[in-house]
Amino acid sequence: GERRRLLVTASENALSVPESIRTNRLAFYGATKHALLSAMEWYRIEQEEGPLQLHVLLPGAVYTPLISGGLPEPSQTPAKYELLMPEECADIAIRGMDLDLFYIPTQAHILEDMQPRVHAVAKSLKALGISRRD
Repeated sequence: GERRRLLVTASENALSVPESIRTNRLAFYGATKHALLSAMEWYRIEQEEGPLQLHVLLPGAVYTPLISGGLPEPSQTPAKYELLMPEECADIAIRGMDLDLFYIPTQAHILEDMQPRVHAVAKSLKALGISRRD
């Protein structure tokens, strides 16, 4: 009868295309991370009263082997990346789970990076003449 936790790691690229990495050719990476996020959002709805507390970690740049190969010295990372060390990312993940957060972002820039998508959808709705039917 106890509730359990399930944390999956997606990416900030599931929700945004950060300005700082737009030239990195991450289309398929972003697509897989978005698919994972979408699956977890649906699973959250489908098992709302189920045994699992669901969490999605949305990290930005974390100093992992993926990054360290091209950047041997983390202190040389440009500030725009807001690079985290793995321990910092883990701490945020645990705090997010303890707060029962579904979305657990690790860097503040994600909110700003999401805005172009929000604005583009709003612009499209306006151009199409689609509005809420209340």
